[in-house]
Amino acid sequence: MNIYIWKYVKEQGFQTVGLIDYAISVIWIRRYQETGEFELYLPATAELFSLFLNGLTFLTKEDEMETAMKVESIQLTTDPEEGDRLIVSGRSAECILAQRIVFHKFDYSGYVDECIYQLVTENAVNPTRSPSPIMNGNRKIEELTIGTGHFSESSITTQLNGENLLEAIQDICVSADFGFRVIFTGTGFVFQLYQGNDRTQTVIFSPEFENIGNTEYLYDMTTYYNLIQETGDFNGTRYRAEDIESSEIGGLYLREKHIDAESIETNETTTVSDFIQILRQRAKQNRYQAKEKKDFSGEVINTDMYQYGQDYNLGDKVSIVNGYGIEGTATITEITETEDASGYRLIPTFSDWKVIT
Repeated sequence: MNIYIWKYVKEQGFQTVGLIDYAISVIWIRRYQETGEFELYLPATAELFSLFLNGLTFLTKEDEMETAMKVESIQLTTDPEEGDRLIVSGRSAECILAQRIVFHKFDYSGYVDECIYQLVTENAVNPTRSPSPIMNGNRKIEELTIGTGHFSESSITTQLNGENLLEAIQDICVSADFGFRVIFTGTGFVFQLYQGNDRTQTVIFSPEFENIGNTEYLYDMTTYYNLIQETGDFNGTRYRAEDIESSEIGGLYLREKHIDAESIETNETTTVSDFIQILRQRAKQNRYQAKEKKDFSGEVINTDMYQYGQDYNLGDKVSIVNGYGIEGTATITEITETEDASGYRLIPTFSDWKVIT
């Protein structure tokens, strides 16, 4: 992999300052509803160490310049016999959202995508509600803009106050089946929501087609609940709301959990209906977080059959089959690329898949 090193200086913007084509190993991970991450294992030099150490540093791959990784950790190991080594790691550019919190109480009822865009605008792109103009200016990320386009009719009623901005976005995206990304333009970043394409009829990963090798399947329901009850006090009265996966679930199959929603704030304009809607939305988000874990990952061994970035991409739905009769449709939630002495590998992770029985 050829990897460009970018330096950011406020007065000068982003500039490329180096190219790495000699890494001992590279791990490069992109995710649909979370930050990605990377790790470079490199021969160390004083010049390279200084380059990574000083200032804000971002990395891009030559074949995918829109994805930028932010350098967050540098480890130097000296060894007279084996040679000095650098381990450089960090997260994808979405991590800049983790540098902000939901600074003021945020009450919203409307479209999910517009809710998220408003959250990012108020807390990173154009803050206007901070205690002073100076604080507003300090919180503003000049290099970040918002993507455009309303693409979903999904609605939400929610209240946030003090949560980490990135975590709040992740929670909402999971409940609405949205993906998000922060695209690097070479001069700044664009926050964008998106949904993958349905490629279940055209893209099939299966040993039969010899396009997927070592696979791993995980099913874990130790923290799974299919009914969440949220309760909270409003004007001296206790209210509750539930969210259930399906009204047909019962008996031994029903797994209940109660959550006390203590942090809901109200004012003179809040109605009982508003309060219950907030409880219901929180129950929905918490139920999505309490889903059973289903992960199916496999190493793509025939990259000629389907081209990543052309035939399928992050967030797309595809068909999968393994040798144990497990087949279904899956969302590609993660793409891991690795390169080392043994060669290049691309490993998609398939999650939230519906098994065909």
